[in-house]
Amino acid sequence: MTTSRLRFSTDDSLVLLHNYGLHVLLGGRNAVFNVSVAPLHVAHRYEWATSNHDRLECTKKTTSLEFGSVNFICEHGYANATKLPDSRHLCDNYIRTFYLAQRGFVVCGTHGLNPTCANFLEGERSSTASTLWNSDETADPAPGPRRIFAGDGLAPHAPDVIAPFLFSGRYLYTANAPDYSSTELLLMRKDPLKSGTADMLRTGRGESQTDGAQFVKLTENKNEVLAFFSEPPSESEGCGLRRVARIGRVCRDDTGGTGKHQHEWTSFVKSRLDCAIEGKDQDTLYFNQLASVTAGAHFLYGAFRSQLAGLGSSAICAYSRATVSQTMAGAFRNKKANCPRANDTYEHTYIRNNPLLPTKLSTSPLFVHYGSDRFAEILIQENVV
Repeated sequence: MTTSRLRFSTDDSLVLLHNYGLHVLLGGRNAVFNVSVAPLHVAHRYEWATSNHDRLECTKKTTSLEFGSVNFICEHGYANATKLPDSRHLCDNYIRTFYLAQRGFVVCGTHGLNPTCANFLEGERSSTASTLWNSDETADPAPGPRRIFAGDGLAPHAPDVIAPFLFSGRYLYTANAPDYSSTELLLMRKDPLKSGTADMLRTGRGESQTDGAQFVKLTENKNEVLAFFSEPPSESEGCGLRRVARIGRVCRDDTGGTGKHQHEWTSFVKSRLDCAIEGKDQDTLYFNQLASVTAGAHFLYGAFRSQLAGLGSSAICAYSRATVSQTMAGAFRNKKANCPRANDTYEHTYIRNNPLLPTKLSTSPLFVHYGSDRFAEILIQENVV
């Protein structure tokens, strides 16, 4: 048995794909790493690089344009990126999506600006994720993918775009641009076992549902899937705010609309997330920059930052799961359903055109930190006495 110490570089561009206790799965450039937490080492390494064909096509795309130009950045999704990618590695395969399959697991990557998914058959799937990886702890590369299929909408095109995902039931929920030419990130649901887009549900394209959104987290809430993101404020709430935090919601059993809207959610609504300190004799201090979200059993915890220049401050706010559900249900006529959604064309049309609820989810911080260092991620332990 051999192991490998952790030796990563910034070029690896690692993201957390899955946390299952004693191991974490990291997606990186041309590889997936299964990392043991105790002791800390790389237990498995699954290598999957961009195919020669897609790398050649990617090179044609990038060399035909002036890389780094405003047009390239805006037309190909980098407006939502955390940083500009290194042009030397743009055509590599950055693994950004993961879910367990009947045998092994599936990962999806950028694959040279052509999102693609691959099924690795290393080990049988069992009742716990950890046994999938512990059959042979070796840092040597594991066997390559057994099946490769198109991943449009399942993984981002750009390496540094934040594109959260959630696998629930038989569906993969993602926040992605639906194709290479699109700059708009949509909240989408797809059965990855089915080819094409016939079964896909998404927010409306060119609508006000997720306009300019930067997604942070997707998580389940009983019969709902919640999306946390930020976006430019509406005209009525834009007083001095560059971006506001949002929580969006869809129903897991949503079957879509009718006619030309058959691929759109009938249950998508969104509300503003406020994390603020209100003072009697001073202006309200808003922590409106959403950095991360951690899901607890009864509450959802957000790490926020203030947008005020020169004020280094972060805050943690908590939102009741039950309150979130009640607030979202208030937008629909049938409020007693397990997950209310539009039941006819008229109601669907109204919800599509007016997804933002007038009711805000507001709370004051549980904790505030002042200083130049700011919260990026939080870890919670509930029911501590």
